[in-house]
Amino acid sequence: MRLLNPQVTVLMSVHNGGKHLEKAVRSVLEQTLGDFEFLIIDDGSHDQSAAILDDYRKRDNRVVVYTQTHKGLIFSLNKGCRLARGRYIALMDADDIAVKEKLERQIVFLEDNPDFAIVGGNVATIDDNDRVVGSSNFPVRDKDIKEALIHYCPLCHPTVVMRKAVFECSGGYRCAFVHAEDYDLWLRVSEHFKLANLSEVVLYKRVHTQAMSFQNLEQQAISSLGARISARKRSKTGIDPMKGVGRVTPDILKKAGLEDTDIQNGVLLFYLRWVDLLLMAHDDDGALQLINSLPIYSRPIPRDSLIKICSSRARIHRMRRELWRYAGLRMTIAILQPFKTVKSITEKYLLILRIGKKMPLEPIGICPVFVLSLSLFRLTV
Repeated sequence: MRLLNPQVTVLMSVHNGGKHLEKAVRSVLEQTLGDFEFLIIDDGSHDQSAAILDDYRKRDNRVVVYTQTHKGLIFSLNKGCRLARGRYIALMDADDIAVKEKLERQIVFLEDNPDFAIVGGNVATIDDNDRVVGSSNFPVRDKDIKEALIHYCPLCHPTVVMRKAVFECSGGYRCAFVHAEDYDLWLRVSEHFKLANLSEVVLYKRVHTQAMSFQNLEQQAISSLGARISARKRSKTGIDPMKGVGRVTPDILKKAGLEDTDIQNGVLLFYLRWVDLLLMAHDDDGALQLINSLPIYSRPIPRDSLIKICSSRARIHRMRRELWRYAGLRMTIAILQPFKTVKSITEKYLLILRIGKKMPLEPIGICPVFVLSLSLFRLTV
């Protein structure tokens, strides 16, 4: 029998998430705060997800499962928030693990601070085998979060608990911002309400190449740029340039005032952030695959962007002990970086040549790399 008036609705959308689903569900059901319904949207899964959810639904009356044909995450989240009966909506992903005290700490915060609409928290990053490989350091105060929102999303979606009333008056998740629908929502909510993050870790966030964020990274970057420019225009003119847009695209961004180089840099930053996460998870294959698939919107590639790309590739080759490739990339970076005197160039090359202590590099082998690097330099500045 379902709970009549739960304080909290925990909302999860699942699409073929069977691999890590049991751990995610169990982490919610083992919360120290027990007054909640666990509303799960099975978004057209065709793996073992349905069987896992049905088993937990039979065992725990807090679990409520809705099954539908595949509609996508935004549709599922909006549907779940409409169906939610709790005063608070806690978001959850099907491959993450919630800390046992997560809900209790966040609900206490919202009860004690009625002027706050949303509270998130920090995350510990885990790999596919549940090993902790990193952690976040999100801003915690309303003022700092709002300043950060101008540049990136400082609220991790599955850490968030929000008031249902605020979700309803905000208009919910917008389909135009596919794969960055949460960022757009936080930006809109921040214009009228206070936001917070708990300083402690409330979630173990999984990083792997099968994650939806990884598989749709280019669109996520484009949608995030759209969310930022939309918020900026609303702040200045009161008009939302993305209102009525079906989906944010590079052409839509250009019409809103962005240049090709702005789009290139925005996409690049997203890709490099994921490269860092994958390298922390010791997935150098995934990181290299990501760098190699970087979409190009601006030719020639801006010099600063090329330096960042080369730096990430160099890190990957160093991890793999592919020192020849690493040395070539470091030399390219040295040439691309701004310099003032011939002495500074010489010093940079001497620094690179110190790699020879680990792997001797003959001058004849350096020459082709130097020529290639110089060519890249001329093409990009």
